[in-house]
Amino acid sequence: MPAIKSDIYIIIKAGEKTFRIGGLRLPNGRYAIKRGRSWSHKTPQATLTEIFAQARKWAVRHI
Repeated sequence: MPAIKSDIYIIIKAGEKTFRIGGLRLPNGRYAIKRGRSWSHKTPQATLTEIFAQARKWAVRHI
């Protein structure tokens, strides 16, 4: 079975660490979130604003 391709990829670099988020667009305008190969349990669905907020929080913790 082929892998599901994400509709959006966000890559954040903080120092030497990298944080990648993939999102599969849902019919309601939200995104189902993937972290690497697995689906996110912490934030299963999010808007773009919520995705970027989580990415900023991660970057601040890892600088």
